[in-house]
Amino acid sequence: MDGVQDVADNCVADPNPEQYDEDSDSVGDVCDNCPGLSNNSQADVDSDGVGDTCDPRPQVPGDYIAFFDGFNGTQLGPEWTPQGGTWSVIDGEARQTLPTVNGSPLLMLTGLVMTAGMVENQQRVIQCVDYACRVGSVAVQQNGDGWTCTQSQLSASGDSELGISVMTDFTVPTTPVESVGSPTPVGVDHVLRTAVTSAEVECALLGFNSLVDRDGSVIGGQVGLRTRRATGAFRYLVVYGQ
Repeated sequence: MDGVQDVADNCVADPNPEQYDEDSDSVGDVCDNCPGLSNNSQADVDSDGVGDTCDPRPQVPGDYIAFFDGFNGTQLGPEWTPQGGTWSVIDGEARQTLPTVNGSPLLMLTGLVMTAGMVENQQRVIQCVDYACRVGSVAVQQNGDGWTCTQSQLSASGDSELGISVMTDFTVPTTPVESVGSPTPVGVDHVLRTAVTSAEVECALLGFNSLVDRDGSVIGGQVGLRTRRATGAFRYLVVYGQ
C-alpha cells in the first residue's frame, strides 16, 4: 500500500512511505506506541495502546496518544500557530531562532484541548540571550491563562533548573512560581514531561528532577512550545490524553 516491501517496512499494517522513525527503535512513528522514546518491544502491560516506556500511568488503562509531531518535512503543519519569534522546521526540529530579550515566543497547537493528560517533548537550548533563558512546553486555558514547564539556564557555568510558571494572557513572568535545582547541562537534548490533572501540574526532566505544583483550579487547555530569552529546538511533541 505504501510502496515499501513488508520485509523492510517499519509499519507493515499502516501506510507510511516516508518510514519516519523518530526514536530509531525500528518501529515507525505511525504505529509506534511510544513514538518519542525507544521501545522496540512495544510492551504495553495495561493494553491501552500506549507503551510502558512512555505511558503516564503504565498500570492504569485509559491513556492514548492524542497527537504526535516529529517535525519532519520542510515546514510546520497547519495545526501549529506561531505567536511571536521566528519558528521553522530545520533538520527534523521545530526551531525558534529569534534571540529576543522581551516577550515569550510561543508555538501553539490548535484544534486540541487537553483537560487531563501529559505533554512530552524533546528540547534543547541553542543559545541564551542572558542567564535567565528558558525553553519548555505549555498547557494553558483558552483565555491564555495557565501553566508552563521549563528548563532554565541560570549562570555562566551552565547550571540549570526545572521550573513551573503561571501564564496570564499568554505572558510568562521571568521568575518561575516554583523551581528546583537540577544538574542538567544546556546545549544537549532533554525530554520534558508536563502532566496536568484537575488538581496539579507536574513537570519532569527524564533522568533528572521533577516538580509538582498543586492547585485546585488547574484546568489545562491548549498545548504549545515556548522559549524565553533564548533560541531553542524541539525534536518532537506528544500529547497523551486520558
